[in-house]
Amino acid sequence: MKRLNTRQAGKYALTMLSENLLPQLHYHSREHTQDEVVPWTEKLADSEGIHGRELDLLMTAAYFHDTGWIRITQCNPEFYALGSRHEEFGAEIARKVLPDFGYEPGDIIKVCDLILATRVSVSPQNGTEAVLQDADLATLGLGVDIFWKRGTDLRMEMAEFGLPFSDGEWLNIELKLLDTHRYHTESARRYFDQNKQAALESLRRRME
Repeated sequence: MKRLNTRQAGKYALTMLSENLLPQLHYHSREHTQDEVVPWTEKLADSEGIHGRELDLLMTAAYFHDTGWIRITQCNPEFYALGSRHEEFGAEIARKVLPDFGYEPGDIIKVCDLILATRVSVSPQNGTEAVLQDADLATLGLGVDIFWKRGTDLRMEMAEFGLPFSDGEWLNIELKLLDTHRYHTESARRYFDQNKQAALESLRRRME
């Protein structure tokens, strides 16, 4: 079995994001992957006892999970709508480039399954999918200030692509998200639930 060059694959993904993402993607940025999803994937995986090759594949998916956003090349609603397929596009990118970093076909299938599992409508089927989903939405539970900052980034991003929302509309979107979202892993609940509840209370006060 080949040794995976996970570090170089991750660096490749981050370079791809730096060089190709539109600057109007304020939320789906390189920083989202590098500073939020990747470190929290690693931290949650360690807490959940995920190690070895399974961890390597999970970390690879964390680095590549948003690379599909590089397919969004114009600032208009039609192109932003393609963002709903960014997981599919990211899996295509992973299938193309990962053989160059020592990944075998079975490894690539697992990485692509993990990337596709970050779709909002998908329920995780195993522990690694649960970790990646939780890491992808860690910002809901990192503190009230971060919750508001990242929500503002997403709202600004959508406005840049011709999808503006009024204050009331956006607060209702945020409320629905916090009301319905649940972290999947015990580790994420331990790290995030208290802060997420504080964000929910802050949101309700602002709506009043």
